[in-house]
Amino acid sequence: MALCAALKTKYVDGESRLARWSRNWGAGRYSEAGKSFHQANVNYFLSQYEDRLIDPEAEPGQNILVPLCGKSVDMVFLATRGHNVVGVEGVPRAVNEFEKDNNLPLTPGEAQGSFTMRGLLGPMKRFIPCKMWLGELTGYIYGRFNVNGGEPLGYMIDRPVHHSKSRRDALPGNIHFAIGDFMDLDQSIVEGRTTNSDASFDACWDRAALVALHPKDREKYVETVHKMLRPGGHVLLVVTEHDPFPHGVLGPPFSIPERTVRELYERDDRFEIEVLERRSRLSEGIAKRANLKYFDEVAYLIRKK
Repeated sequence: MALCAALKTKYVDGESRLARWSRNWGAGRYSEAGKSFHQANVNYFLSQYEDRLIDPEAEPGQNILVPLCGKSVDMVFLATRGHNVVGVEGVPRAVNEFEKDNNLPLTPGEAQGSFTMRGLLGPMKRFIPCKMWLGELTGYIYGRFNVNGGEPLGYMIDRPVHHSKSRRDALPGNIHFAIGDFMDLDQSIVEGRTTNSDASFDACWDRAALVALHPKDREKYVETVHKMLRPGGHVLLVVTEHDPFPHGVLGPPFSIPERTVRELYERDDRFEIEVLERRSRLSEGIAKRANLKYFDEVAYLIRKK
């Protein structure tokens, strides 16, 4: 895809994407919910279309890839539903904040190629005893529960663990982080972190990854997603469509119209695409601050052939 030579972005000339993201995380731009892309609550599209991303009749322990995951609470939500989640993030600070914010201790880190792997230090729990309110824990509710015959106070997973026929026997899933450049990801990096032998993924959740990338990196990104998904696996993709930001800046987040989504994913007959929903977010967040004329989020369900 040809790029306009005058493309205006928020990138600094010569600065790598990881360096830029590290600089902004270090400045605290991405830490506060609602200030940038990070959200305090589970994403609307994920909660709305969870059953399209993962077949509700599938066995527990489905493997879900979350590219450019930051410290997204969506990973906790998916794990409390019984799935095995692997988030890929280039900035260690984001993973450290995830650990602190969600009260989920992680392993110190293990080198795996150019990546550092971290995972939960022990399994997720259905019930976390706690005598006083500690604040919102994504995927949990606080109250008095009948646990092991008593009624202690604490946090309990707020939905049944895995909503298939086998949910009574299911346990909460797992969360792993691959800290490194998503474009370098392959099966050897996540080997042993998935619940299958070929280290492939059943699904990919992309809420703020593709829109964050410079247009020149999009094709490589889609190639990596294709490589990591099993045949028949799904991508739940959310992109933005908007007019330019002040001073003609195009992104990030970049505006990605449907024709571009189809050019990226349908090339070489690799994927098939379904448009799920379009929502205006003009009165919220960055669109409101930038006084844009339109700002839509569009959700796609994409299946690997």
